[in-house]
Amino acid sequence: MNTDDLQRSDIVSLARDGVRQRDLDELEFMRFSVEHAAAAIVWIQPNGRFRYVNEAACALYGAERTELLASDVSMIDTQYSPERWISLWQ
Repeated sequence: MNTDDLQRSDIVSLARDGVRQRDLDELEFMRFSVEHAAAAIVWIQPNGRFRYVNEAACALYGAERTELLASDVSMIDTQYSPERWISLWQ
């Protein structure tokens, strides 16, 4: 297919695919960067449960990823019960 055969909708579709691929590449790069950061990174949900932990967080807290993801913020800081964490989000 040469560019003379392309219709406007085809060009728009190809441009979108290019943007999507660029966005996906950037997301993959950010995911890799966060996962391999030297600093511990944790994402905590409003209910106090872990949403994400990187390798450094697992090493810092001496726990497997699955263990942390099955737990809540009180596992790493006893002054924050899930109830207290929820109250901070309200």
